Amino acid sequence: MRWSRTAPKLRDSGSAISGRIAQSLQVLARLAYSFFWLLVLIDFTTFHKARAQEAKGSRPPPTSFQTTVVQGSVAQYLMNPDGFVDGLLLSNNTVIRFPPHLGQVLTQTVSPQDVVRVEGFVESPGTLHASSIIDLQSQRSVVDNPPSPRHPHPPRPGSVPRQQLSANGTIRVLTHGKRGEINGLVLSDGTVVHFPPPVEMQFAGLLHEGNQFAATGYGTSNEYGRSFEATAIGPSMNQLETFALDSGPKPAPGTGPPLPPSYP
Repeated sequence: MRWSRTAPKLRDSGSAISGRIAQSLQVLARLAYSFFWLLVLIDFTTFHKARAQEAKGSRPPPTSFQTTVVQGSVAQYLMNPDGFVDGLLLSNNTVIRFPPHLGQVLTQTVSPQDVVRVEGFVESPGTLHASSIIDLQSQRSVVDNPPSPRHPHPPRPGSVPRQQLSANGTIRVLTHGKRGEINGLVLSDGTVVHFPPPVEMQFAGLLHEGNQFAATGYGTSNEYGRSFEATAIGPSMNQLETFALDSGPKPAPGTGPPLPPSYP
């Protein structure tokens, strides 16, 4: 009899516990449901932000990294102070840069007065770094490739003996570095003059195309032209101002570097 009286109470207590568990499960289910949709909303927002960023990132790259093609007549070779050809100057004053370790190949492929087609990227205003140069008459071409045993890198700048040179004339075109800074010029007689970028600030009034210009320094004169690194510049030979080179070994006077070996 006692057992029969107690059993209903246990059953009633079990029912209450089951009800509380069911209510808790319902609360958890609602929380899980809300959390699920919160995750969906966050994912949706992130997705659209990513698409927006992709749309911005899909814009064309800067002009300086776009392939550019120019065509023109070769006015002269460009050369570094050690006597290695490192580019071309076209008749429209476009400066074409090319690796000096391929200078000999370039001179064997292209000559002054030839019409060339150049493909590359704009390095600075008026300057194109060439990836390939083709002579439109002979259809011979030269392509920018890294140094190799066949075409080794030229000696370190300043390590080849140089001779004292001077020049006086009209500035035909200014040359620029990769950041657009003036780092040299070409005179009307074809002489290439190099100087460190800080000179631009000191001689801002002098460095303009068409101005009279004079300079002395150390470099090379050979069959490809004249090129030297200036140690003093001014509007005339009797108005030169000396400046110190920022870096690199001092140029050693000499007869100039030997010509690069020719290749078959």
